[in-house]
Amino acid sequence: MPYMSARSLLMLAGAMLGFWTVTGRPDTATPALPAYSAERAYEYLEVLAGQIGERAAGTEAESRAVDYIASQLKSWGLAVTVQAVHVPVWRQRRARLWAESEVTRDFPAKAIVFAGQTKPEGITGEFVDLGTASERDIRGKDLTGKIVLVKRDVYIDYPDYWLTDRLKPLGVAGMVFYSSPGRHGIPTAYYNFKRALKEPTPPAVDLSYEDAVRLVQMTPKRVGMVVEADTDWHDSHSVFGEIKGAVKPDEVVMFSAHDDSAYTSPGAIDDGGGVAAVMELARAFAQGPRPARTLRFVAWGGHELGLMGSEQYLRTHPDEPKKIVAFINYDGMGSTLGTLDWTASGDPTWVQFLHDTQVALGMEDVGGVGPSGTDATNFSSLEVPSIQIGQRRSIGENHTPFDNLATTSAVGLQDGLVLAGAIGQRLAFDVQLTFPHHFPPQVLKDERDYAARWGWGIRPESNQAAQP
Repeated sequence: MPYMSARSLLMLAGAMLGFWTVTGRPDTATPALPAYSAERAYEYLEVLAGQIGERAAGTEAESRAVDYIASQLKSWGLAVTVQAVHVPVWRQRRARLWAESEVTRDFPAKAIVFAGQTKPEGITGEFVDLGTASERDIRGKDLTGKIVLVKRDVYIDYPDYWLTDRLKPLGVAGMVFYSSPGRHGIPTAYYNFKRALKEPTPPAVDLSYEDAVRLVQMTPKRVGMVVEADTDWHDSHSVFGEIKGAVKPDEVVMFSAHDDSAYTSPGAIDDGGGVAAVMELARAFAQGPRPARTLRFVAWGGHELGLMGSEQYLRTHPDEPKKIVAFINYDGMGSTLGTLDWTASGDPTWVQFLHDTQVALGMEDVGGVGPSGTDATNFSSLEVPSIQIGQRRSIGENHTPFDNLATTSAVGLQDGLVLAGAIGQRLAFDVQLTFPHHFPPQVLKDERDYAARWGWGIRPESNQAAQP
């Protein structure tokens, strides 16, 4: 196939949708999507991650991002609303880890956000390599007063309620985690503040993978740790832009990403690229014929603190899930070398629709079923058909200062725009196309267990106190 620019490919995909259903048969009822452009979307990303940069939830920088997103949506004619969610803002004052052997060695460390804190002089304790902290790893061990290394990539696998409930009763004094090998920075990782600020965890830090190897190989006699931080409360904000449906306005197709970034990170791929894609789809749909169903475009606030923007929305709109035909989420978009990936949750007919859509577009069929660990999880836990669109090989520097524009381009936004545009266009105009809000039992269990493990969402099991 001759080389085509990102803009040309997106225009072609939009035109194809006017004539083909996901099964390859003509569908004259679905208008062609107006031209949308990965290059234009990248301009939004340059503002969010380049001009604004780090925009942690509840900060002045996030407010500037919210104002920018809202003003753009308004300029395209969407009805715009903004919803506040009250969140804690964490400011690390000091984090230190040292190991005592023949010599004392300091390791660069970052505190796990919302972890328990130490006094200024810190704590020391015997060092224990605790493996993955499984039941087998802890059986028969006296961990009282010990500082333990837990073998998990803390960016991929945050400290969770289940781990805390397992180790805290054993008297663990502190915990050490590490990140993926080869990263240029130590990622910011979080406890969910909904419990951590009420029931403090042991103090915890994360290291680079390479330093974690050095720490274990030292076989230190004792390890010391300092964690000091300040927490105060501010409002984060979610932005909503809406195009009211002409035929079934109470049926909603939702597109979303999150506007906040992790502490210390410009948030280019996570998730400035996702917001840029949502914005460009909003602009394109606003310039086309009025959809049959309502289209809602969202930039969530408070995401990095525990999916709080989408949780707040669901708490204040309890009847909304049954109205949402589908939830289309971006998280992790824009990497020049990243390749399209998606994870869905729902009835088999929904998943098949997604596969068929991708195949009809001539894309590699890469999707799967399961919890995504994104805002889609809050909706799929309530049995809303959902898809999380991201990229493989795109998260190497997420949650660090190196998640910046250097590794991004319009090319990294292209396939995600094509896929979400195709899904959204079909659902926007074909009111006969619906999917059950009843998931297979195992799929639903997996979603709800996953949400409960980190305390995400509005389900009771995600908002309970520590287990005895």
